[in-house]
Amino acid sequence: MDQYKQNFSEDAMEVIADMEKSLLLMETCPDDAELIQQVFRAMHTLKGNSSMFGFKAITEFTHHLESIYEHIRSGQKKISKEIIDITLDSLDHLTYLVKNEGELDAQRQKNHKNLTVRVVTVLKNILDEPNVESNLFATTVQTSAPENAGLKNYHIVFEPYNEIFYNGTNPVYLLEELQTLGNCTIIPNIDSIPSLQDIEPTYCYTSWDIYLATNVSIDTIREVFVFVEGRCKLEINLLPQSEEPLVQQNENTDYPDETIKDILPAVSKTTVTETGKKNVISSIRVPSERLDNLMSLVSELMTLQAKLGTLTDQNPQSELLAVTESLEKISTRLRDNAFSMCLVPIKNMLNPFNRLVRDLANELNKEIDFVTEGTDTELDKNIMEGLADPIMHLLRNSIDHGIEYPDDRVKAGKKRHGQILFKAFCAGVNVYIEIQDDGKGIDPQKIKDKALQKGIISKDEVLSEKEIFNLIFLPGFSTAEQVSEISGRGVGMDVVKRKIEDIRGQIKITSQLNIGTTITIKLPITVSIIDGLLVKINDVSFVIPLAAVDRCFEAPAVQQLNRFNNLIILDGEQIPFISLSEEFDGKENLSGSQEIILVYYDERRVALIVDNIVGKFQAVLKPLGRYFQNMDHISGATILGDGKIALVLDTNKVIEEYLHQKRLATCQ
Repeated sequence: MDQYKQNFSEDAMEVIADMEKSLLLMETCPDDAELIQQVFRAMHTLKGNSSMFGFKAITEFTHHLESIYEHIRSGQKKISKEIIDITLDSLDHLTYLVKNEGELDAQRQKNHKNLTVRVVTVLKNILDEPNVESNLFATTVQTSAPENAGLKNYHIVFEPYNEIFYNGTNPVYLLEELQTLGNCTIIPNIDSIPSLQDIEPTYCYTSWDIYLATNVSIDTIREVFVFVEGRCKLEINLLPQSEEPLVQQNENTDYPDETIKDILPAVSKTTVTETGKKNVISSIRVPSERLDNLMSLVSELMTLQAKLGTLTDQNPQSELLAVTESLEKISTRLRDNAFSMCLVPIKNMLNPFNRLVRDLANELNKEIDFVTEGTDTELDKNIMEGLADPIMHLLRNSIDHGIEYPDDRVKAGKKRHGQILFKAFCAGVNVYIEIQDDGKGIDPQKIKDKALQKGIISKDEVLSEKEIFNLIFLPGFSTAEQVSEISGRGVGMDVVKRKIEDIRGQIKITSQLNIGTTITIKLPITVSIIDGLLVKINDVSFVIPLAAVDRCFEAPAVQQLNRFNNLIILDGEQIPFISLSEEFDGKENLSGSQEIILVYYDERRVALIVDNIVGKFQAVLKPLGRYFQNMDHISGATILGDGKIALVLDTNKVIEEYLHQKRLATCQ
């Protein structure tokens, strides 16, 4: 039973999330009938499923909400800000109820009563309005025949598998939901019920033929059965248009008349495509931990493959070489498939952000449009989980400090409504997320003055604009003149940066006064396995992520080094270089065997000098132990084919640390 309750909880959270998304869209499109239908159907589904599991508090509370939206759906009441506000508050409450299986502590009990009173009051006010019928559910099922004119007629065959109850599904609730879509005639088929001694009481033996006259699409009908995909036989057939209404709701009608029977032969001709899909399961739900286990096993496989490669190099037999190559091809395909299964569209994480912008803007009396682009871009689910809190914090800052009050914006010649643009896109092996606001921007001089005041920088220190903006990420740094409940204490941006770096991301700020601020987050698509270059530095193995590498050069090019100002000439261009052997061990490699790796650093390129490039290597990243926790330039470790450990370098951190040390040396 616990498993069924878990299934209910997961389904209910998805239903609530869908409702919240539709409600937020409804604010800008209050007359959108499809959005209203979606909210109503979701409420109906939640009510039915919670009733089946005995969650009385959820059932009763949702019933009141559903009654309000039944009046809206019928056109007798317009959606209003008050109704959307109370519905969103109700969804928060329902989320708590679902997570706690309908149980309420003393404080929540009080909130439950207060919220119920608010909902019932709204419903009562609607019923008190003139021309509003008190029993709309009755009118729904008693729709008169002339209303069928112009509607599409569907014949639905719904045959649940015997074990459908095991998942906690009650087919009757699905039939009830179908009735909300239009005029329905439901015909039970009980021919499959065995004799009494052969009946398995936990099995479902009944199937149904349903004739539905409605104006909704076939996809909308299919949504009713989305949670029983793979657990039933389902055919949805669009019937030829008839001048006479095919379906007439009549409580005394037990079976369809001859008209329906005459039409049935034609149905098979018009629905070949639909029936052809009846046994195809387009998607399945997999628990997140199973994907984590799969990725863990793939990682182990990649490590074993590296060991096999090493053994093959030591024993170069033709048969062993062939097996190694075949295994490498298969494991690479397996790795790519496993990666793709862990990728999730970024739009899945946007619901809380939509809600945050709406609620916080209302609280601060600001007018803000939240616009999204590229939300189909996919990202590893583990990265997505680590990204939610930092983005939430960045949005709060944009709303509180970035976007001006409406009157101030008008005085500055801007539109009254501010805008926050959430933009995601792929470039190479990275995903970029930009949060842009068209607010007042950040004054770099103000940041510099604050840093001087706090003694963070010296008076003579020369900083680029990027370095000035990076001061914002220092712990406790804030230029806010007033501390609010939302932000201004300087606590947060350092945490934002650390959390993004924890998922191997980078963050940077660009801003223009009175134009706005853009925060760019650069992320790897996945964090568990990377392609890298295996290199040797003072006989120690390191891995440099291939995503950061531009080009490699042979040793003769090193002769062009200018050690006076650490510049090297490559292809006629002067490029700064860092000798990693000197940087890590403080001693120069005198063997003369050195090679150069050009890596990207912001919009520039920097040359890293290593002793030797061993070759390309697929690194399975392992977490660092406590001895390396404070070494920012090491982002992880990996196991080589011979069993030794190689550290994975964060080239950006290496370069930043180098520049920081150079700056300190200059100041002294």
